Amino acid sequence: MLAAGVTFKHNNDNLTVKEFYDKYHSSLPQLIVVTQGYCGDIGLEEFSIGQVIRIHTSSAQRRVVAKVEKGLSVLEGREISIPVDYDMKFFILKGGKKGGKESSLHEILEKHSLPVEVTPSDSHQLMNIQGQDRETGKSCHLNLVHSYEDRYLLGNAVSDGMLYAQVTAVPVYLPDLRLSIAVGIEGFSEAQSATSLQNMELKVMQNVKFNTDFGNPNVAVYSHESTTHNEYSDFTYRAPAEYYNMDDILRHKIANRPSKLLHYIDQSADMYEFIPMDAVSKKPPPKAPKPAKDKKAQPVKPMTPPPPSIPDRPAVFPGTEQAESAPEVNRLDNRVSRVPNVEELKIHELGEWMKELKLEKYVGVFAEQGIDGVLLKELSRQDLKTEFGMSSVEAIKLNKFALTGHVPS
Repeated sequence: MLAAGVTFKHNNDNLTVKEFYDKYHSSLPQLIVVTQGYCGDIGLEEFSIGQVIRIHTSSAQRRVVAKVEKGLSVLEGREISIPVDYDMKFFILKGGKKGGKESSLHEILEKHSLPVEVTPSDSHQLMNIQGQDRETGKSCHLNLVHSYEDRYLLGNAVSDGMLYAQVTAVPVYLPDLRLSIAVGIEGFSEAQSATSLQNMELKVMQNVKFNTDFGNPNVAVYSHESTTHNEYSDFTYRAPAEYYNMDDILRHKIANRPSKLLHYIDQSADMYEFIPMDAVSKKPPPKAPKPAKDKKAQPVKPMTPPPPSIPDRPAVFPGTEQAESAPEVNRLDNRVSRVPNVEELKIHELGEWMKELKLEKYVGVFAEQGIDGVLLKELSRQDLKTEFGMSSVEAIKLNKFALTGHVPS
């Protein structure tokens, strides 16, 4: 039996991610509600108002801050940060000349006190000229000045009475995101709410693994304004202007953006119910909304979705009710053959249809970003490829489904 949708009450704290981390990182897990969303342009996930996330733990990635001294005119004088485990070797510079053998950043930090001037061993004066790497005679000099930990909150999205196994990573440095603590479920007793949280805990412990060393594997580039700061102690909470691959930076290809952060997290389409059965049986169904008069529904932009709606959860798909004795194969045939009204699909319903389309690996990502049927119809094929990393065939298949309800049979 599937649970009806639920609405979480929160305490209106409206904490920044930094404030939340400082206050609660030693008392996780916590269930949070996004009270001010974030739509970034630096390879991050988007977070919408009303989104619920169960924050289970945090991760810390060690990085080193470097000031670009010369060799990269477009970034000269600016600060970048590089993961300490970045797969690249460096030479230490003494008096502007290479000294000793090439070493990893980890080895350099172990043996030397900062600041240390280095040059990437495989930059070797490479620059891209008309599509080919050529020797330029000019090497890149970086001054390593500070090491720090980049931190992320790790958890799982919660929607329509379901907990998603897909791990959500929330960077602690996000400046505009606001979070409040969930304090209960509307219409549920304290005992029922507590049981729901316990069920979430059990599902996570049984099915989800968190990488506490997780971090963005790319090089962070900071804005000119950020570079004017003299203090390096706040880099944990300083938002980068952009992320790039070091090879692209050295070859002056900084128009190439790496994949979004979510592509560096193991994908999962699994989801789990957590509402106790006594709460399902006693909770009255929500009243149907009154139809608006003389108003046409307005399209919703995909990056600024409204708070998740709270529908009754259908058995499988709307209009596909079957007798309990009906064979499983008949129910599946009906699901595939029926053309759905895509605009009416809720988040979890869209996920089920995506499984029928053999796109189950994207279900968790769509759920995290609050994509329902209305928002799906706003996404073009190019959006699906750029924002979610779909292949051309996958994008065509889902776009055709969004526009016509077509499911290949």
